[in-house]
Amino acid sequence: QILLQRRSSKHLKDETTVRFVLFVPNFSAEEEEFCSAGLVKFEAGLPVEIPIWMASILKARSKGYIVAPNWLNAPSIEQFIQAEKKQFTFTKLPDNFFCISLILINKFKNDIENIDTIKILIQDLWDKRLSKMRSSLIKFFVQENISHVRINNITLFESCYVGPIIFTGSKNLDAIKKIMTASRALSLVPKVRGYNSVRQSSGMNYGSWNFDNHKKTLFGTLKPAENVWKTYRKIFYVLSVPTLLLGAYIAWKDHSDHLSHKRKDYVEYDFLNVRKSPFPFGDGNHTLFHNPSEQWVPGVGYEKERSH
Repeated sequence: QILLQRRSSKHLKDETTVRFVLFVPNFSAEEEEFCSAGLVKFEAGLPVEIPIWMASILKARSKGYIVAPNWLNAPSIEQFIQAEKKQFTFTKLPDNFFCISLILINKFKNDIENIDTIKILIQDLWDKRLSKMRSSLIKFFVQENISHVRINNITLFESCYVGPIIFTGSKNLDAIKKIMTASRALSLVPKVRGYNSVRQSSGMNYGSWNFDNHKKTLFGTLKPAENVWKTYRKIFYVLSVPTLLLGAYIAWKDHSDHLSHKRKDYVEYDFLNVRKSPFPFGDGNHTLFHNPSEQWVPGVGYEKERSH
């Protein structure tokens, strides 16, 4: 179980690079003390545990090679995948599995056997665990009156991935619950009576404390007066009816003018330009320019020039 924290990828990488890994140097050096590694003595051919950041520097200088962890191989990762398929909950993985795997694969490619197969298996394992996380989060968000979530056997990389999702989702759910609570409270507000209502002369006016839907309470007294509605209707008729009549008259007038003109005889355009080159469809491509003197395009294979 890991407390879900909102960490950046840079902080996650810094925390991972201080983890130890076996490194086999090809040189010898006297014993020295380091802040994050303690006393370290290098002897050629003898493996020594050093932080990943130090092994990365020595590897870049061709000072040796690393020994991959016993779980960073194809058979071990396949076992994790099979266990992930069988179990409903998350399978327990080595500490900081995904972060260490990614760094070692990127920094020490030549020191790990079957690296391509390992990449595919790690991606498969990540997809299966991510699918479980999604289904678990959906069940968490649909439940009511739940203020915390617990996920066992989750790695640090996964916690940084799912942490912001839970944080943002919980925050949005809290906002929705507050809105729902406020709407329920409004539904219990006593109904507001209009100004035209007459108060009873004696005794308590129990009629004003009838509980009703909040929409009726808020908007019941906002209905427009009858005289206002009649005024709007008069304005609509006064403006819309003349406008519609004017539009109909203009349309009829244009149609009549069109029919009054004599229809011209069809004249075939025998002066159209023809391209010499078969562009673009290979069929001669007769141009549609009816006025080539204005739409003349130079240098594209027309037979006639601008003077036509």
